Amino acid sequence: MATRVYPEKRGLLQTSDRPDPAWLEAVTTLIPPSGKLVLDLGCGDGLYTQALADLGAAYVIGLDSSEEQLEQARRRCAGSRNIEFLRGNALATGLLAERYDIVFMRALLRDLRPTELRPCFIEAYRLLKPGGCLLVQDQTPEDLLEPGSKTHIWGYLFTRYPRLVDQRVLARCKREEVRQIMQDIGFREVQQRTLWETRGVYPNSSALAEELVSYVLNAPPSEMSEEEVNELLAYIAFLEEHLAQQEQAHGGEIIAQECWTLWHGRKAA
Repeated sequence: MATRVYPEKRGLLQTSDRPDPAWLEAVTTLIPPSGKLVLDLGCGDGLYTQALADLGAAYVIGLDSSEEQLEQARRRCAGSRNIEFLRGNALATGLLAERYDIVFMRALLRDLRPTELRPCFIEAYRLLKPGGCLLVQDQTPEDLLEPGSKTHIWGYLFTRYPRLVDQRVLARCKREEVRQIMQDIGFREVQQRTLWETRGVYPNSSALAEELVSYVLNAPPSEMSEEEVNELLAYIAFLEEHLAQQEQAHGGEIIAQECWTLWHGRKAA
């Protein structure tokens, strides 16, 4: 089961069922999928599987261990003829070796145990053709604890009250650890970069504050004392006043972003 990072989105003026433009730009720059055979490992509901096909991939296979997620993915991509979905284990897919030009993994590492990270990367390496590319996207502890800013609103809470972040999330591999695993397995030209995606657009500071309050009040009781909760609610009220100034500067809207890390590497030709 995926661990909690953010709550369900509430009170949004605008959100999207399509990948963020920043993601599209990063993918076309790092792993241009046009004409390529792509494996979306841990594809979930198929949102990014479809996006990879839309970017020109010759064929995209989405693999996930959840039949429920795969059913959603098949419904989403029902009109696409160059997409196929399979049920399988990311650590041992059973797929043919050295077949894929690109392997893409988004938000997969977070669902793996620490002992499963290396086997997952070994499997990705096995599946890639010589010269093929791996692109991994996930959120590390460093991403979640990025300082707060006018767009990274959650950073104000998570850096001031890190106990709000699920401890299993904080125990994930750090950016450098993932990069090192990739290098150890044999990936070349391993690089990492930060990607900021828009989480949503809120109509006003009150709507965003409502989501922050909901997150705090629905946290497991053992995580924070009543005194800490009251202190945090007071801090959110302070943030709401601060965000109201931003609201005026952006025509009454609050744009909230979240931070991700991208790792990119290539299998030896």
